[in-house]
Amino acid sequence: MAALKVAFADYGPASLLRNREIAPHGFDLEFVDTGTPVQGMARMVRDLEFDFIDMSPTTFLAARSRGVPLVALPIALYAEFPHMLLWCRKAAGIRAPRDLIGKTIGVRTWLSPATVWMRGLLKTEYSVDLDSATWMTTVEDPIPGVVLPVNVRRSTTEPRAFKLLEMLHSGEIDVAIDALTLQWHHALALGKVDPGTVEPVFGDALEVTNASYRRSQFVPVMHLVVTKQSTLDEKPEAARAIYDAFREAKGSYIAGLKEHGVTRRAREAWLIARDEDNVELLERGIEPLAIGAEAERSVATLRNYMVEFSYLPAQPPTSSEFVTLP
Repeated sequence: MAALKVAFADYGPASLLRNREIAPHGFDLEFVDTGTPVQGMARMVRDLEFDFIDMSPTTFLAARSRGVPLVALPIALYAEFPHMLLWCRKAAGIRAPRDLIGKTIGVRTWLSPATVWMRGLLKTEYSVDLDSATWMTTVEDPIPGVVLPVNVRRSTTEPRAFKLLEMLHSGEIDVAIDALTLQWHHALALGKVDPGTVEPVFGDALEVTNASYRRSQFVPVMHLVVTKQSTLDEKPEAARAIYDAFREAKGSYIAGLKEHGVTRRAREAWLIARDEDNVELLERGIEPLAIGAEAERSVATLRNYMVEFSYLPAQPPTSSEFVTLP
């Protein structure tokens, strides 16, 4: 049986592949733990180390624009409304989205999908342009040599998930946008935030995100399955095998969430939170983790935002960004 070297974290449908409950037809998966997701993405972008990987669409699109031979499968591994990930210092005087203009905003990486999504949705839904903000990043981007705009500076290369919260509490930044920091209610329950100092920008996040979903009819994709062109050339049947395995795994995963909720076991808090977020989407009547055309439509919207905000050059892609499945 042919082997595929893969890097998928232990959450969502990927968990069912990791524990061998579901396997791609004709292939054995060799799982590699890469530390943080950003570290795994860096290894893929720089060395094409894996056959398939969990990667942010922003890193994927930016890497492709630089000629890295990557192709995506339309499989969302993580999807979330970025409104839930936007926090501020109470002393910053942010009472509405327009108050974000001109503030100092902290993000983990410049190519963070949560940041690009939030910028795009703030402009689309609230006519708020954050070009005038001062930006601070805390982790180096997976793509080497990313040129930061003049209003962006790297504060530190500290990889800890809650570094941005420390910066909020200290007053170093006014606002944080960060998926690893978790949604407000998760961080509050874990004692990671001081509610006397920090608060969510969208106190009515449930209402706001429901309205956003009604407009777009998708949950913004934050991570998806990415492969390298050489894997498709050498093992053309692998893409269909992985796609079918994830589609089957998603069905079992969603059924398990509906029946039993989140399975509690030894995992990092952010991995458990991913599953809890999917339960919350289901409770709202929203199907999590798009596969197929919906995932492609979400990524196409994100791509447009990346071009608009100069994360990507304006020229159209020279080849399809998604695998053509037989």
